[in-house]
Amino acid sequence: MLFAGVGGTSIAYARAGKQVIATDINAKRLAMAEHNAQIYGVSNNIDFICADFFKMASHVEAHTVVLDPPWGGPAYKSKNVFHIENLVAQSTILDNPDGHAILNLALRYFSEVVLRVPLNFDLSELNSYNHQSRVYDDVLDERVICRTVVFSS
Repeated sequence: MLFAGVGGTSIAYARAGKQVIATDINAKRLAMAEHNAQIYGVSNNIDFICADFFKMASHVEAHTVVLDPPWGGPAYKSKNVFHIENLVAQSTILDNPDGHAILNLALRYFSEVVLRVPLNFDLSELNSYNHQSRVYDDVLDERVICRTVVFSS
């Protein structure tokens, strides 16, 4: 799980019985994620690593990577169309990496890439990547809240 934030997605995977490596470049958010995992009783299923995705991707041994990069705060909802370059990340080695940099790197190192995107995301932009993909609606209380795109090589 890259861009773990405060742990919501990592905790969900751990509660489903998965072993999770949760990374984030922000130590404070990662500490919150670890605390939240303890509250949910799944901290033994999650390894927390404070690291830069762009430095560590080539060193992770995993079949699947889940990307949940920041969407830019609540302002993402005001965009008519959310583009892949609107996905933002922090890096110690790249200046202002966007969704293209995130996805290109993940597709290079992992067999399966799972990307969470907002509802207003332009899915047609994903056609430029030479990978098969499937799109799923993420539903909460009978309402679609976002989408998950799964790429496989």
